[in-house]
Amino acid sequence: RYEAMLENVAIRKAALNSKLLQAKTDEAAQKEIISQLENEFNNISKEIEELIHSQQKKEERSAQRS
Repeated sequence: RYEAMLENVAIRKAALNSKLLQAKTDEAAQKEIISQLENEFNNISKEIEELIHSQQKKEERSAQRS
């Protein structure tokens, strides 16, 4: 009876370890996706800033000619 209980506990422990490993794997994948999205966001933000700056320069040149 005691050995069966120990075996049952060992099986549950192995299952929990498997779930924990899967969770850590998922977490690593999610962190990678977050990192990629942050990089994409920063690149797009930089591009927007450059476009705004370019538009402001064009408007300044246009105002000077008027």
